[in-house]
Amino acid sequence: MSRKLWMKIDTEQKPTILAEGGNDALSLAQKQEAVGGLIEYCTFGRNVKMPVPFEGRLVMANIIDVIANEEGRLVAEPKSNAIGTYCAFGQSVFEAPYAIVGDVLVHFSIDDDAPDATQEDIIRMVMGEQAMRTHMIHSLALEEANYEMDGEEQ
Repeated sequence: MSRKLWMKIDTEQKPTILAEGGNDALSLAQKQEAVGGLIEYCTFGRNVKMPVPFEGRLVMANIIDVIANEEGRLVAEPKSNAIGTYCAFGQSVFEAPYAIVGDVLVHFSIDDDAPDATQEDIIRMVMGEQAMRTHMIHSLALEEANYEMDGEEQ
């Protein structure tokens, strides 16, 4: 069993739950109001999971759809949406083909047995997979980190 939620994520990266339910939980007018204009579905990633605050926990939810303002880039929306970009592509804003701009509306499915999100899940969303592979994982393992400074003997 799973619950479906519609969440608005603004350009300040603040999530707000707008409705619970399937596609008919929000009207077209409500979707347009949430993103500030005509809607565009921009769900490009496959099987994207995202950490979502839910019932006092941070759980991994499945992304069903991502909706943005279809004219956001045309009207020079000044702010990119890092979480919206991750939801759309399943990649961080640093790795995605382009940034999603403006407020986004995300439709999530949260399984009853959804696992808690880990620190690694959050870092992957913010920094990206490449950063996780190259330097973040190594620096998180303190016993393996090299703290030696040039010219200093240990």
